[in-house]
Amino acid sequence: FNVQQVDALEEKVVDVGINEGVELLTASLQSKNALTNVFLTQKAGKKRCK
Repeated sequence: FNVQQVDALEEKVVDVGINEGVELLTASLQSKNALTNVFLTQKAGKKRCK
């Protein structure tokens, strides 16, 4: 991951429902940025692709 400062890393725990799990699986098959695509678009309030 080319991280220079390990102490800059942060662990996060997220709960996902069945819909988010399916969306994450779909995004992981279509993108190299699956977590970003699924979770940050939700946070920004954008409509997710179905």
